[in-house]
Amino acid sequence: MASIRHEVEVEVEIEATAKQVWDAVRGVDAVHRRLVDAMRISPDIGTHYEPPDGDVSQPSGRGAVLAGRARAFQHARLWVNDPDCLLARPGIERREAWAEHVRASGGLAVSSDPLRALDAWGLETTRRLLGPSSPEPVPGAAVEH
Repeated sequence: MASIRHEVEVEVEIEATAKQVWDAVRGVDAVHRRLVDAMRISPDIGTHYEPPDGDVSQPSGRGAVLAGRARAFQHARLWVNDPDCLLARPGIERREAWAEHVRASGGLAVSSDPLRALDAWGLETTRRLLGPSSPEPVPGAAVEH
């Protein structure tokens, strides 16, 4: 059996206004609304805030927050945002800030902590944040047309 390997390098530069990008997203949205009801909007959260080697695409609090904030506008416009799971146990760096990010996303909230690992703050926060997602777009995450 013969194998043929063909490599093509293509460089494309695209210039678009915010309105053109939004119009394209809305076109894709028409398809997605029938296929998905929620979408993960960030890389994995990690137990540490700073990403390994500074790569924000790797599990970390910083990477998850940066990507989540950038995609906050999608909530209740395209789907329910999934910022990643709530981590509220002791030992999670900046757990208070992460819990606030999950709350502010308006989207899915699921716990990834073993319940016995939660302290009083973690248990109260988990109880408070686990609930239905908001049907409203995230305030302050406006999209310019």
